[in-house]
Amino acid sequence: MRTIISRRRLKCIVLSSLGDIRNNERHWDDLWKRCETVPPTARAELLAQWVEQFAPTEDFQALIVEEDGKWVAALPLIHTKVRYILHAGGLCGGTWTPGGAFLLDAGADADSILDVLVDALKKSNRQLLWFKEVALDAPRWKSFQRAMDRAGIAMDVDAEATGGYLEINRDWDEYYRSLSRDNRKTIERRARRLAEKGDIGFHAHARFDPADVEPLLRKGLAIEDRSWKGESGNSVFQRKEFPFLLNQARKMAEWGYLRLFFLHVGEEPAAFVYGFLAKGVFSGCKIGYDPAYSFGSPGIILYRYILEHLHRSGECRAFDCFGKLTEALSTWRPRSFPLGRIALAPRRLFGRFALYSYRRFFRNDEDDRRADAVGTEGFDRG
Repeated sequence: MRTIISRRRLKCIVLSSLGDIRNNERHWDDLWKRCETVPPTARAELLAQWVEQFAPTEDFQALIVEEDGKWVAALPLIHTKVRYILHAGGLCGGTWTPGGAFLLDAGADADSILDVLVDALKKSNRQLLWFKEVALDAPRWKSFQRAMDRAGIAMDVDAEATGGYLEINRDWDEYYRSLSRDNRKTIERRARRLAEKGDIGFHAHARFDPADVEPLLRKGLAIEDRSWKGESGNSVFQRKEFPFLLNQARKMAEWGYLRLFFLHVGEEPAAFVYGFLAKGVFSGCKIGYDPAYSFGSPGIILYRYILEHLHRSGECRAFDCFGKLTEALSTWRPRSFPLGRIALAPRRLFGRFALYSYRRFFRNDEDDRRADAVGTEGFDRG
């Protein structure tokens, strides 16, 4: 751990190892509690677990801005490649395996903090920074972009998809009636199809004995393994990521964040969701459904019961659709917001060349791929 910038009451320090992260867990997690970032996977221990699983050999560092001994911003970075060619620094985590986030104290002076962070980025060895699936209109990212503009740093912002966020501030019956009549009829028709095969059962697990986490998680992931994800080799079992997810689930259960939801048809599990509820927001980051029940859209029916449960429980203020908004989740009429990519060159000469190369040779290809994918996204959620 070393200091690279010092300005009046603010300074920027660099953590260059997971040992540094774990040794400063108290400071890191205290910052997470004060920022707008919701996923508990951004906490120190789960960030460290993610890096150990998915990037153990990559160049890791975290830039920390400290104000009078109090951490007010954190940016964890790993080495990544853009289209397997351009070297860049990226955020930790993936769509279904979140593992880190840009943290900014929501009550602090964002401009002065981020000006220090920008100066630190200029001194780093990162020629190009490439941040994927960023909530572009989130306050911390808007402040980040303004800081880049003030510093004159070359930047490319690409709104490539939409996310979804549903506020839960009404009772269930009122919310359900607010859906279109066609939506309600479609949901009820699919539920009747499932009910023809057996009684529909909804099971919500929010409090866990430590011994219960593994069998419940195995039960849910076995459903995912029976779906197209298993056939394509992309399920947790096929990718041999179960030990990682189990350690993550155990830690979230210990903290009280873990939520596991199941839909049964008769005695058989037909769908499940693995997620977490933190800071009053529920996020379902992994879903699986048995293709034998696809005629009744078990994923959609499970989310119907989850949303009713969240409305009635009183412990949740919002439902985050988590990642790119799919056709299935758009059924529930969440508020949409832009998700995108921020690419920037903090070091002028080589960084600007790398950013030019990205714009010139790669960005158009990505736009074409997104256009080809229109109409195919979203069906993985059942």
